[in-house]
Amino acid sequence: MKKIVYTILTLLLMLTLAVVANAGEGTTNIKAGYIATDETGNSSVNQETYNIYDGFNLSITDFSYTTSSGILFNADFLNTTLDNRNLHFSSSKPGLFSLSAYNNKYRRNYNYDNSYNTTRDSYGFQTSIIAAKNVRFFGGYNVTDKSGTTLQQIDIMNDTSLFLTDYRQTAYKFGVQGFSSLGNLRVDYRKSDFDDKTVNPIDRESNQLTISAFSKIPKEINIHLSGGYIYRTDKETTYNTETKTNQF
Repeated sequence: MKKIVYTILTLLLMLTLAVVANAGEGTTNIKAGYIATDETGNSSVNQETYNIYDGFNLSITDFSYTTSSGILFNADFLNTTLDNRNLHFSSSKPGLFSLSAYNNKYRRNYNYDNSYNTTRDSYGFQTSIIAAKNVRFFGGYNVTDKSGTTLQQIDIMNDTSLFLTDYRQTAYKFGVQGFSSLGNLRVDYRKSDFDDKTVNPIDRESNQLTISAFSKIPKEINIHLSGGYIYRTDKETTYNTETKTNQF
C-alpha cells in the first residue's frame, strides 16, 4: 500500500510541474526503469548491496521550481516505488517561511542468506514561519521505526547470538525566537519517546526546555553578553526511574 501511495505522490508532483510550467521556472530529472540483481554468496559481506531491491523504479531528482511569487520548491524522490526509497522535499520563501520533509528506508543484512536483517523507516518534517518582522516560530516532528533480527558477536563465548529489535522513536520540538538590533532571545521545547516493542520492553522518554539569549552592549563594539538555561527530565517508564537536570 505504501508503494502505491508514494508512486501516486510522485506522479502528482510530475503533473504539478507540467501544469505550472508556464507560471514560473523549473528543472528536474525523471528516471524510470526496472532493477534486477543476480547475487550469489554471503549477503552480509557486501554492504553496497544491503539496500538494493528488485522491481520497477520511478525517481525524480534535482527538482527545482520557483513560482512567479518567489516561492521555491526543491525535491529529490529516489526509488519511490521500492522499499529503499529516499525522499526529500523543501519549500521556502525568504523572509516568510521554510518547510522541509523527508522519508527514507534502509535495510541491513547480518547473515549469508538475508534471513537475519533489520529495516529502518524514518520520516518527519521541519518548519519555520516569520510571524512578524522580529519574531520567528519553528517546529518539527520525526519518527523512526526499526525492527528485525541482528547477529552480534559475544567475545566471552567466542560465538554469535540473535537479538531482536523492534521499536518506534518519536521526537518533536517547537519554539519561538525574537530578534532586535541588540540581540535575540530563543525558547524551545523538545520531547522524545522510545517505545520498545520487544518481549522485555524498556520504554523511556525525555523532555527538555531551553532558553538562550544573546545581546551586545550599546556603544560597545567588542563586548557581547550571552547566557541560557536548560531544564531536562529523562524517565525510564517501565520501572519508573527519573533523572532531572538543571544547566546554566
